Amino acid sequence: MNLLNLELIKNNQTILVALSGGPDSVCLLHQMHEIAPVYNLKLIAAHLNHEWRGKDSDQDEEFCKALCEKLQIPFFSKRLSQLSGLPAYNGSKENYARQARKLFLHEIAQQNSAYAIATAHHQDDHIETFFIRLIRGASLAGISGIKAQQKLYSRPLLLCTKAEILQYLQKHSLAFTHDASNDSDDFLRNRIRNHLIPIINQIDIRAPKNIISFMNHAQQTETYLEKITQDHIDSLKTPTGYSIPQFLAHNIYMQQRMMIHLLIAHKIQATLQESFILECIRFLKNSKAQRHTIAPSCALKKSRNCLNFEEIL
Repeated sequence: MNLLNLELIKNNQTILVALSGGPDSVCLLHQMHEIAPVYNLKLIAAHLNHEWRGKDSDQDEEFCKALCEKLQIPFFSKRLSQLSGLPAYNGSKENYARQARKLFLHEIAQQNSAYAIATAHHQDDHIETFFIRLIRGASLAGISGIKAQQKLYSRPLLLCTKAEILQYLQKHSLAFTHDASNDSDDFLRNRIRNHLIPIINQIDIRAPKNIISFMNHAQQTETYLEKITQDHIDSLKTPTGYSIPQFLAHNIYMQQRMMIHLLIAHKIQATLQESFILECIRFLKNSKAQRHTIAPSCALKKSRNCLNFEEIL
């Protein structure tokens, strides 16, 4: 019973599996272990102990370690308090944990020259993410959901459902841990999972399939628009900057996309909210202003009808 998207698997590579000990990651590790000899994969696993549930967190770490020893897979773990370089806590426990895991996984991947970091996101996660981003206010890129492959990250289980994962675990008599925080309605994802999605499924059983189909179309559209946006940006380039008249000749939607690309390309440390993007575009339309500070170390500057990003020392 294979649940993996084998198109994401490359021969002769080192793969880092993110292992929480929960059903999804245990299934992923076991499936990757099954195909490793076929694809000549070197598997390693990594577990971050968030230390938020006391003894339960420690037991999860011990479970993951024992599982890897049984499968003869190198195991790496670290406690949250041992991590350095974490951003300041912003009040969102979910977001803080996500950033901590990302930092830790990248560290282990780099140390072991891993080709990819495999995470256990599945179809149910995909749908939950759609509603999270829709509720919080997302762009087309946001509501297109989780990508099967994105830079260093690979999600081989994205095409299968939670029910299929649980069936696989039962068939192979695989134990796993349970994080009680996943049952709590304190988190938006859990409220969507426990309340919204069951109601939607009751309304129309076709909903999950059609939501996935919509997200696939959105991803295809976003991929096409990304290419068009980059082509337009390339056409703006001049020896003295980016042509402002050519930029403003595009409609407001494309202006916003191009501005986001430019800000990211120039590594501007700012939250790219719509209000901020529109503020930058208004500056370009303003015939009088020649300079506009947009971040502590950067300003937009106009010269000879061209836009430049000026570093503030």
